[in-house]
Amino acid sequence: MLLPRVLWGSVPLIVLLLLLPAAEPICPEPCDCQQHQHLLCTNRGLRSVPKTAEPQDILTYSLGGNFIANISAFDFHRLAGLQRLDLQYNRIRSLHPKAFERLERLEELYLGNNLLPALAPGTLSTLAKLRILYVNANEIGRLSAASFSGLDSLVKLRLDGNELGSLGDSTFSGLPNLLYLHLESNRNQQSSLRHPDIFGPLRSLHTLLLASNSLRQLTGGLFQHLPGLAKLSLSGNRLSHLAPDAFRGLGSLKELRLEGNLLSHLPATLLEPLDSLEALDLRIYLIFSCGNSFEISVLGNSVCWMLDLSFLLHAKYSIVLAACPNTDVVFFSIKS
Repeated sequence: MLLPRVLWGSVPLIVLLLLLPAAEPICPEPCDCQQHQHLLCTNRGLRSVPKTAEPQDILTYSLGGNFIANISAFDFHRLAGLQRLDLQYNRIRSLHPKAFERLERLEELYLGNNLLPALAPGTLSTLAKLRILYVNANEIGRLSAASFSGLDSLVKLRLDGNELGSLGDSTFSGLPNLLYLHLESNRNQQSSLRHPDIFGPLRSLHTLLLASNSLRQLTGGLFQHLPGLAKLSLSGNRLSHLAPDAFRGLGSLKELRLEGNLLSHLPATLLEPLDSLEALDLRIYLIFSCGNSFEISVLGNSVCWMLDLSFLLHAKYSIVLAACPNTDVVFFSIKS
């Protein structure tokens, strides 16, 4: 709209501003801003986080599959409305403690498949609305009591594929509403979990995955503070025995995975607390026995394990099923 030159002096400034075309948000190169409220910078060969020229109404920022090594305190400070941030599959080694300080509306944060050696205390403390956190496949060796403080809304946490060597009693103290916890495949996981207080704060937990951690021992009552737990995976460890009260307090458990361990005997009272159990997986290289004989049999160079399951089957017979590794030989016999 054009006004005669003689009228410009009499038009209020605010009216002139309204007549100007609306400024378009500037999309940082080489990103894609075609999707509404989504800044897409995936697989662009980036070595740092692109700088946005003006604060924008961005809800999702995708930066996965790049070569970013450092996240500074200012990379996201202009994106206070951000709800989803994806930084997976980069080379991030350094994460500034204030990198997410202004992202109070963030609900999903993906930091998986990077090179992070630690999570500095307080780094996530301002993310009160965060619901999903992936820190899997990094190099994290230790977590402090303050690593997850302030994350009252978190429901899913992935810590699998790190180098966690131990878990402190207060590691998960800031996660009262957590439902899903992934701890599998930690390369330096301690050989035993001894303290029930480790999982004590997680009273809402539904799924706990501890597979492939080279665990050799579980303390009795380790899971007693998890009344709502429905799925527990201990597969692929090196458990050779279980305490009679190993699963005390798990009255809601529906699925228990124990396959791939070295179990030769299960205590007769082991599964008594599991009133809701629907699926029990004990596969791989086991001999099942309902009799009173427990031994390790050797066939060639293969070791065959015996497992007493009479308390499960309530049978009047001795049932032996053998499957030996590295052979095609399988035994099955029933004796009265």
